[in-house]
Amino acid sequence: RNRAVDTDFLQYLEGERARLAKSLIRHNAGLHWDVASINEAVQVILDRLIFQRVCEDRDIDTFQTLRQALALWERHGRRKGDLWTLIVGNQANMRAAFNGGLYGRTGAPSHFVESCVVDDRWLADFIDHLAGDESPYLFSTLPIEILGSVYERFLGSIIDEQGNVTAKPEIRRQGGVFYTPEHIVAHIVDGALAPLLEGKTPEQMRRIQILDPACGSGTFLIRALEKLFQAHIHYYHLNVDKRDGKSVYLDVHGDLKLTSELKKRIAKECIFGVDIDPQAIEVSEMSIYL
Repeated sequence: RNRAVDTDFLQYLEGERARLAKSLIRHNAGLHWDVASINEAVQVILDRLIFQRVCEDRDIDTFQTLRQALALWERHGRRKGDLWTLIVGNQANMRAAFNGGLYGRTGAPSHFVESCVVDDRWLADFIDHLAGDESPYLFSTLPIEILGSVYERFLGSIIDEQGNVTAKPEIRRQGGVFYTPEHIVAHIVDGALAPLLEGKTPEQMRRIQILDPACGSGTFLIRALEKLFQAHIHYYHLNVDKRDGKSVYLDVHGDLKLTSELKKRIAKECIFGVDIDPQAIEVSEMSIYL
């Protein structure tokens, strides 16, 4: 793989969104599909699969990779409907390990897509395109803003009850959904947070709570989180005696890094987002997780 995920990938997702919608409606005729449920189902399935691919390319343990699930399904005779069942079964492991909400929450009812029939042919083709030997995509370099672009594109169109994708730019305008360029986000967030973080200890920094009341795909919150991470690293560079194994460590290159535990704590205690659109929250949560 040698190609970063870019606009070609966004165009590919547009086509797969329509294919998946029609497939879900055709293979789950007993379900009542309205505009809200089909759009939600398509986004949840795509989000979960993309998130797993990013984790795989970043060498984060996902228990069973998508390629392994596909190979297992093929070895067992390609039984109809079993591929999605295998993937959903593994998502239960990821839900327990990550507990971030993308795969549902422990003890909460499972999402209805988990019991849907997802066409084996569509799913196998999608996995092969994203994870197969011939796949050009390098998901470890995925720019987080790509997910915001995906969200904006999805909001600019809607899937109807027949699975047809129709451009609806008025929806995006009515909801005020406009993607803010990265350099503007950086300028606003850095200017707002730099004075607040200067000279603070990690404990004092984690008392700062940052709210985006219309967070969209989480672009401002992601930048704020990165700024907090950088401020913590800067503190531990200057205060070697304050380092401990629970907060920071040196990687194989000798670079100072925050532990995953501390990163999760900062995200949980400092970062808050609200949005009127549940699809936006889904993408925002996924982006912050990544």
